[in-house]
Amino acid sequence: MTSRSWISAAAAAIAALMLAWPSDAQAQLWHDDVTIVNTCDPLKPPGDRPLCADKLIEVIERPTNMMIFVLFYAFNQHDIYNALLATQQQPADRRPQLFMVADQRRYEGDRAALLPGETVDDLTQEKVFYDNLVAAGATGIRLRGGGGYGNMHNKILATIRVETSGQQRFWIGEYVTGSFNFTNNANLYSYENMVFLQIKQPNTLRKLLATTLRVLGISEQAFMSTYIQQKSVPTFGQVCSASALQQSINAEHSVLDAMINLSKECSNTTLLSKGQSWDSAAGRVVE
Repeated sequence: MTSRSWISAAAAAIAALMLAWPSDAQAQLWHDDVTIVNTCDPLKPPGDRPLCADKLIEVIERPTNMMIFVLFYAFNQHDIYNALLATQQQPADRRPQLFMVADQRRYEGDRAALLPGETVDDLTQEKVFYDNLVAAGATGIRLRGGGGYGNMHNKILATIRVETSGQQRFWIGEYVTGSFNFTNNANLYSYENMVFLQIKQPNTLRKLLATTLRVLGISEQAFMSTYIQQKSVPTFGQVCSASALQQSINAEHSVLDAMINLSKECSNTTLLSKGQSWDSAAGRVVE
């Protein structure tokens, strides 16, 4: 490549990047819709910081959760498992829908999928956790990475809940992601990072989840159809009936859109406005 053609190619790449960069309006929309509410500090030694698992469990155990999405590569941390299992043992009117995406190679006990310090017993424990959660009512799907050797390497926890303040009911989304595997080793000994985002708009959470599912190589329709197939009477927690779900699917032409939209519409909630966030410790809206 000549110097002139190299410069031209570089200029074209820079121009493409600038076009792809979010506009001021897009960046402001993202800022208005998302608030960082917590972190798992990656710079502190593991013994000198709150455990990442404890912070995840706080999100899982919120009594007002309606929907929980969890994507994991490695999962043998007992406290996280017990928290997820407990959600599926709640009475039907308080039981959130739980959706899981796991790694197929680890589920099969493939030694090549072991993390440093792990044994086959860890994979066996992980399979037991997954199977028990599905038996308790969770919807599970397992993915194999590209070429048969890649991994389902996402670590994401997303929830939808309804909080009440006075006479108002607020739709609250949470989205947690980072380097943290759901393992004892990561929780006790590793330097990890996680960021906890509070989402104010259903459409923003939908985009985050839909993008993740596309990156994973599956459509959200395929993922959610697994939910429909595994439920003899598909309902969305305590708020939406099977007929309401089907009507919304027909209108939206997207199962994930329908589910997230129903989480707001059927629960008769309002949305947090610009400059507001929900303070979980205080149990109220803050400006």
